[in-house]
Amino acid sequence: MWLEGRHLERVSNNDYTIDYQAGTVTFTVNHPIDSRRRIEIDYEPQGTDFREEYFSGGGAVVIGDSAFVMETGWMREGGDRGEPLTGELSDSDRSILANAGDSAGLTYRSGVRADTAGEYIIVADSLPDSVYQYVGEAGGEYAVTFSYIGRGLGDYRNLGSSRFEYVGAGNGEYLPVVVLAAPERSDQFVARGRWQNDAVGEVAVEYRHSQVDANLFSGLDDNDNAGNLYGVNYVRHWGRQEQGDGIDLKSRFREGTFRSRDRLYEPEFNRSFHLPSLYSPVSDEWWHEGSVRVSPFRALTLIPSGGLLRYDDGTEGTRTGIDVQVRPLKKVEILLGVRSIRTDVWNEAAMSDGGALSAEGRIMYRPSAAWLFSTGAEYDDRTNSYTGAESGTRYLRLHAEGGQQTERARVEQYVEDS
Repeated sequence: MWLEGRHLERVSNNDYTIDYQAGTVTFTVNHPIDSRRRIEIDYEPQGTDFREEYFSGGGAVVIGDSAFVMETGWMREGGDRGEPLTGELSDSDRSILANAGDSAGLTYRSGVRADTAGEYIIVADSLPDSVYQYVGEAGGEYAVTFSYIGRGLGDYRNLGSSRFEYVGAGNGEYLPVVVLAAPERSDQFVARGRWQNDAVGEVAVEYRHSQVDANLFSGLDDNDNAGNLYGVNYVRHWGRQEQGDGIDLKSRFREGTFRSRDRLYEPEFNRSFHLPSLYSPVSDEWWHEGSVRVSPFRALTLIPSGGLLRYDDGTEGTRTGIDVQVRPLKKVEILLGVRSIRTDVWNEAAMSDGGALSAEGRIMYRPSAAWLFSTGAEYDDRTNSYTGAESGTRYLRLHAEGGQQTERARVEQYVEDS
């Protein structure tokens, strides 16, 4: 879990706790949460209607005292179509899934069965639509199974104790259906190589391949199962080792059909390129990054950087910035940073765009290894026309804090103009 780009630790005396039964996350008093906080959560559903299978393998080769490293790995996980956990599927069920393709997540059959000892009867409302009404155990003519479809997608609500009430089309979360879950399978292959030379630097390359089938019962929609990712990274250091001066270049191409179990983007990636809210890429992606770290003096470090992100659907973003680190005294450090972002979004009708300018500064004083005092400011100004008329948000955050690692006091003022 990340809060505004910072990774959090899951224990009660640190950042947050999780109640898995209730499906809730509770933050500790270290992190007051309100509507302006930006939270990212990585999770993996554990429920499945089929017996799970998992296979993996890999290897590595190291040559010349780690001057050259080559590694590869493969993993397969998914459901076993021959081992359903909720009972055998009928021929009709299998036929429905075979014709559903990769949209099997929305596939279901009727949950209504005629039964003179059932709990529901059919009544007609004013539309007139036939709906099912609960009349008590053994008092009806139908046995009805209801399934959760999603908020605002169903017609019934759950009253508890196997009782469901019709509340109108699209006003509930349940339908009188049995959802047919399809077994899925994911294959992931990765190959990496790294060559290191004191004079040239370090070159690392990566290739990944994914094969994801969302419905093992169907051969439909399988044309987009496979996807590839190619990446290269170049790093070269120079000067004094403690300064870390050098250059870092990255380039990556990802096909829109590539799927990964691992996180491909750092937290706040969409925000760092000022992409539209909830933007999820479905087309091929080109991503290039670069930065240079230079220390003309021992007390001064400059880090200019830039990035380009382009999708074949017409979305393109660029960002430039510079960070400055100043150490006028041994126990004092000053950090300054400025970022500028420009993003264009093209579609068949028109073009919309967005721009952002942010700046931050911080002064830190460490009287000893255990104590830290700091004060700083953060400014962010963002505008866009992604949804039509231009809109935006501007905020200024001022803060001061001090204390030890385990006990620290912080004061913050936040002003926002939307």
